[in-house]
Amino acid sequence: MRAKQRSRLCVFATLSLALPLASCGGGGSGGGEANTASISGANADILLTDAAVHDLLSFRARVSSLVLERDDDTRTDNLLRGRVSVEFLGSEEEPEWMVQARIPAGTYRKAWVSFVPDSYRARSEDGTPVTVNAVSEDLCAEFRTPLTVDSEYRRVVIDLDLSESLEGDVSDGSILFLPRGDADFSDGDEDLPIDEIRGIVRSVDVDNRTLEVRGFVDDDEEIEIGPVTVKLNPNALILNDRRRLSLEDFSSIVSRNRTVVELHGSLTSRGQFRARRVKIEDLEGDQDRTAVGIEGVVVAVARDRQAFELMIEDIEKGEALAQRVLDSLGNDDGILEVSVNDRTVFLLDDSDEMVSERLLAAGQEVDVKFKEFMAPPFVAREVEIEDEGAQIEGTIVDIEELPKAIRDALG
Repeated sequence: MRAKQRSRLCVFATLSLALPLASCGGGGSGGGEANTASISGANADILLTDAAVHDLLSFRARVSSLVLERDDDTRTDNLLRGRVSVEFLGSEEEPEWMVQARIPAGTYRKAWVSFVPDSYRARSEDGTPVTVNAVSEDLCAEFRTPLTVDSEYRRVVIDLDLSESLEGDVSDGSILFLPRGDADFSDGDEDLPIDEIRGIVRSVDVDNRTLEVRGFVDDDEEIEIGPVTVKLNPNALILNDRRRLSLEDFSSIVSRNRTVVELHGSLTSRGQFRARRVKIEDLEGDQDRTAVGIEGVVVAVARDRQAFELMIEDIEKGEALAQRVLDSLGNDDGILEVSVNDRTVFLLDDSDEMVSERLLAAGQEVDVKFKEFMAPPFVAREVEIEDEGAQIEGTIVDIEELPKAIRDALG
């Protein structure tokens, strides 16, 4: 998951390119006008990270295309393999891996990122929905210095500056969105911590502590990143429900080309992934263990730690199901009561160990996963705490508006 920080949105593209600065005249996204017949070029890993702005708790939209424009005004084909739903408010330290691609040789001056019309969803800091009116659906990001595609692997960053892209007063209930940003690049030699990805296991090499997986950008395994080589850290946590596994045990129970895993770690040079945590999501590939995944902020925690209130920031998995259930319950304030039991797994985002529910505190960013999400009580199968130090302290003066389970626990 991604902690919501005050930063800027960035699209990271790990490419072998060099792109010159140019003006963004004309407009339009589209793409696909370039001659891609040349066999020379470079592999690319394209990632997306995001940034918070004041007064917003969340800002989500669907990205429909990402194309690069050459100095002769021709463009690559769309590099994405599908429309990707992205929560834009999050940590700039953990971008979201979007896709692997092959970029034709040439000199590029701009990157175009296009959004699906009317796909924008935003909430103010108190959880109230905010209407987003797009002035444009396209971000034209000029590269700060020229970057020419040859055979070298590079990491390119397309930076959407949300603080400059959003206008209006959130308290009025609506804002304007006019995408603004630029692009930069590096050699990609440093490890880059990224948001978790999902993958279908293709092979396991116990001796070399590596996995080969089909990576996916979305939690529903519909939009591929591409083939990913995963190198496990020496102390990597491998989980199947609440049980910690050795790599040998993991290898003996997975079903090749069927088992779905969630991977946490860093992108290394040339597109490899270094994992600090591997969690089995679906052992046989036919019954996903997570129906709904929700990111949010803990508002209140019951004294016995068996329930807590969650302010919803983003529904990252099973959005249609979750929204239908929440609407039927009249959940207009974006607050969800979550129950836990002795089977709920608690994790820290940057840890390779399971932790106690005693670490849960008001004010923390959490990623909560539910095996079922049909009606209360909504029992969490997993709670991942982004920052154990984040909390709110104060004196409770009125509990009448809290859910009954929390009122009972508080006495």
